[in-house]
Amino acid sequence: MESSGLKASSASTYESAIRTILNPLVKAKGILSTSLLDIPTWEVFKSVNEQLSIDNDYVKMNIDNNNKYHSAMIWLSRFIDKYVSESESGDVVSILRDTSVTDTERQSQVSIRLGQGEFRQKLILLWGECAVTGFKEVSLLVASHIKPWRDSSPTERLDKCNGFLLLPNIDKSFDSGFISFESNGQILISRELASPECLGIDMSMKINLFSGHQGYLAHHREHVFRGV
Repeated sequence: MESSGLKASSASTYESAIRTILNPLVKAKGILSTSLLDIPTWEVFKSVNEQLSIDNDYVKMNIDNNNKYHSAMIWLSRFIDKYVSESESGDVVSILRDTSVTDTERQSQVSIRLGQGEFRQKLILLWGECAVTGFKEVSLLVASHIKPWRDSSPTERLDKCNGFLLLPNIDKSFDSGFISFESNGQILISRELASPECLGIDMSMKINLFSGHQGYLAHHREHVFRGV
């Protein structure tokens, strides 16, 4: 939350309120089975927020605490707006609805799908920069799966060779199949991508690959890439 524009002290207060007060509340009332911090889409957030707004216990808590919990939910909405994209939403919702795994496992899988946690750290250690451009500010880079998350096994989802650390414009183009890479690392650009130069993408781009990337990239070229 702090990185979405909130002061550190306020971020800590709101995060604590969500973790210690609101999470137990929404679980006890059957509104949400996982953490509020893992809400994946605006649709889910809106549903949760609407149910809370008419809950007597929640309303009383806000009155008694100078609207602190309402403020926490506002900042949570900004966090969701900044970090969760539409392309991820279906996968994340399917995780949250999966009753065959524990809450801890669900939370871990959501973090992996959103390019956070262990998978992101592995890619930062492996690349340390954008794998394509060499841009070094890792806080602005996206942990991108090569073989789509939905098609990967649990082991593949955490495999550092199934990922690139990319600038957001390159990640989105790659994830959407507008670009891919040859086995030698040379970029492939689909004719469906209009004006790639406006995204800073051109045919001179190349990526340094490891042998472990090849199988994942072959899958991407066959099943995700839109073709030259």
